[in-house]
Amino acid sequence: MDDAPHALDSSPWPVAPESDSTSLHNANGRATDRMEHTENDIEPVLDNTSEDVTNKDPPQPGHPTTPMNLSGALEKQARQAETNDFNKNDAIGEPESVEPTVSDGQSSQSMFNNPPNLARIRRVLFECSDPIEISLEEFETYWPFIDNFWVKQRSNSSKEGHCTTDYYMCRLRRPTHRTSLPEGQRSRKKRSREGGICNFQIKVVRFEGAYSTVTIARTRGSSTVHSHDLDFIDRIKRNSGLMEAAHKEAVKGYLPSSIYAKFHEEPEKLQEAGGRFLTATDLRNVSAKWRIQNPEVKLIPHEGYEYQKGRGIVKSQSSDVGQSTAAQPMQSSSVLTLPQVPPDMLPFPQFSLDFLHPYLPSHSDRREFPHVTLSYASSMDSKVSLRAGMQTVLSGPEAKLMTHYLRSRHDAILIGVGTVLADNPGLNCRLEGSGGFGGLGRMWQPRPVVIDPMGRWPLHPECRMLRTAVEGKGKAPG
Repeated sequence: MDDAPHALDSSPWPVAPESDSTSLHNANGRATDRMEHTENDIEPVLDNTSEDVTNKDPPQPGHPTTPMNLSGALEKQARQAETNDFNKNDAIGEPESVEPTVSDGQSSQSMFNNPPNLARIRRVLFECSDPIEISLEEFETYWPFIDNFWVKQRSNSSKEGHCTTDYYMCRLRRPTHRTSLPEGQRSRKKRSREGGICNFQIKVVRFEGAYSTVTIARTRGSSTVHSHDLDFIDRIKRNSGLMEAAHKEAVKGYLPSSIYAKFHEEPEKLQEAGGRFLTATDLRNVSAKWRIQNPEVKLIPHEGYEYQKGRGIVKSQSSDVGQSTAAQPMQSSSVLTLPQVPPDMLPFPQFSLDFLHPYLPSHSDRREFPHVTLSYASSMDSKVSLRAGMQTVLSGPEAKLMTHYLRSRHDAILIGVGTVLADNPGLNCRLEGSGGFGGLGRMWQPRPVVIDPMGRWPLHPECRMLRTAVEGKGKAPG
């Protein structure tokens, strides 16, 4: 490629994937191709120099900014619970004593303290289509809401104790057995399951150090997808995050039927926490142990509810007139708060990406050598910039979105030091739903790898790669 000034093409992005990413320039002015690769397998990804030139690129007009699927893992939050199913029964419960002993005065507060983006993140961790790296704090916050999916198999620890690997299998892979009970003791009504229905398996690797991380990934013998959907497992087993919210209300002395009614005042939050199939029996079971330990306590309904003989728990007439305040979530210092979405976040591509799939790597494939994707952008006369070392915008908004989608599907991006010196790129994924842009940890963020054999790259605070790593918007360069 010559070093003379190059023609610029402003036409729409081409069909071939190779022509939709950016080029690199070394100190001699030669165009160097950028490669994006996986850590296990070097992989292809399109990269756009122009979108890395500025710190902030606002979302392009015409593209919605609602959360979308990312690498087959981020889907629109589907199957909203039908409100009628939750609210059609005003009277729920069984007769119990109604002598007030506890009152929280929080009728206007939410019963749920759900962490951010819970419904979407539950789906991502359920599908686990790609390895997910998150912080220990995020893991401890979200894992209780998905622990009903998994059954622990075994654990391994390193000699130093810094790294622990826990292996889990899908709950439907393990059969259930009826145990023999002592004579005179009645067994619970429980369905038996043969097992082997789903062969999905994961490993959870915890590394504790200066920066503690948790990586969740499928194991080698796992199937690529579950044989059932998320709702199916929520119907079989309730998660401990949801049950802990119920337990907090039970220990305040409230009737299980009253807790059930209060939970169903917020059907969207209930479904987000995995409680679409929550029953009054579940709540009675949660409060049973506490009720045995505190037999003298008279259980009461929540404020705004009353017990009526023959009808159970119903809303009181006074609350129907005076209760106009909307429920506000309770504030808790223990709840993880994700940072505000940055202004340079990009919406997920709305155009079809099917033509890219043959070029994308698959973690399930076993290869002797890494999967490498060469990505660059050029004008119609095969030029990569106006002159050597000059930042030049060659591709449009669609190519930029495709570039970031490709980044999300690779483990690393390989570039030369010339590109770093000329462009100061961020080399992260800014699609909505990736780590630092509404997602967990550093999900779908590639690792920047810089080839610098002569040590020409001077590290400084203005380096975008380092800054994005510190801000949690990407991985540190390797």
